[in-house]
Amino acid sequence: MEDATKRCPYCGEEILAVAKKCKHCGEWLDENAQVSEPQLTSVPEPVCEPTPEPKKDPVDEREEATSTAEPVRRPGFFEYYFIDLFIRRYADFKGKTSRQQFWMGGLCFVLLLLTLFCIDLATGLMFVCTLVGTLALTVPFVAAAIRRLHDTGRSGWWFLIQYVPVVGPIWLLVLLCQKGETRDDQRPAFQLPTDAIAAAAMVLIVGVSIIWVSIGSNEYKRTKRAVYEEAYRSMAEAANAEKEANDDPNAIPDEVVDVANACSYYDNDRSLTANDFTLIARYNDAGRHCAYYTQKEYQVVLYQYNLENRKVRVIDLNKTAITPKKEGQMEISPVIFEVSQIVVKGDNFYIVGSTNANAGGYVAYLVSYDTGYESFECLDYGIDIRLINNNRQAVVTHAKMIKEAECYADCEFKTWDVTVNLP
Repeated sequence: MEDATKRCPYCGEEILAVAKKCKHCGEWLDENAQVSEPQLTSVPEPVCEPTPEPKKDPVDEREEATSTAEPVRRPGFFEYYFIDLFIRRYADFKGKTSRQQFWMGGLCFVLLLLTLFCIDLATGLMFVCTLVGTLALTVPFVAAAIRRLHDTGRSGWWFLIQYVPVVGPIWLLVLLCQKGETRDDQRPAFQLPTDAIAAAAMVLIVGVSIIWVSIGSNEYKRTKRAVYEEAYRSMAEAANAEKEANDDPNAIPDEVVDVANACSYYDNDRSLTANDFTLIARYNDAGRHCAYYTQKEYQVVLYQYNLENRKVRVIDLNKTAITPKKEGQMEISPVIFEVSQIVVKGDNFYIVGSTNANAGGYVAYLVSYDTGYESFECLDYGIDIRLINNNRQAVVTHAKMIKEAECYADCEFKTWDVTVNLP
């Protein structure tokens, strides 16, 4: 036989007839209530009054709201100041950026470029990584600066103020430093592992690069010193070799060999060699790059050697037109077959030559050669010429026939000396 049941007078649910408390609504039942047997006839159901809901504690509501709401996002340092600023908003020229986020992002930007620069130094890529990083972050940096200007209540076109000479960059810097409208409520915290990995990577790269560059610098100094020592040793050896060549009486300069090879004259049926020549003077200035040589035993011929193209010009005095010296109506055109002395004073050569004959009593000539204009001029002539006062003056002995005889040796002459200053 099944247990007798009844309905709860409070909630109307069916419960055991012997129940003292409703298992559905939790209300206590009257102890004196009689247990009713189930009847086949219909019995009107009792009116169920709504059970008042218990009042909730306000503290419990806050706790429940907190437990069901989404967790507050707390970005990391690197994520907030670099990723959010430059990567997520790469080319975003709208919106605003707070002053704190902009300048801290600029610090991250500088640290990144420093890291790339250290990589360039360590790998020897000649600023390739630094250049690539700068180009890649130029657009987001400009976008962040424009958003910073928006935050100060200005248009992004104020970014172009930096191109005003002198004051433009300073003006833009002041604008970017001004307080803006955006309140930076974010408080990024140093989080693991993202921020730790980024910081450790930067410190490791910079540290290794500094050590690598220091080692490379020391190696470069040693190599540089070795190169300098080798160069100094080579120069010293070359100087010693040149000194030995100069001290060697048999050593002959190359230009003298060129002169000898270009010369087409012969002495006593013998080809001229470099040992047959002597240097008169060398000029190597703005207008002249040449050296003058002559033969040791036959100084009538001068050889002009061009130091640039190594060509030789032959100047034969007995075949060269010399400007004659005028004396009254008489012009004497020097004809030189023999040279006794050549003196160099500055740009001029002073040549004492003669015709090697006694025709007319005038056999000696004092000739000046201007190396600048390459021209000859006869300064004076006589029967004898002597250089005095360290070759600063020349004494010219002149002669004049006062009594003529049948034999030239019996003729009488009047002689006198004239001193000529050599300029």
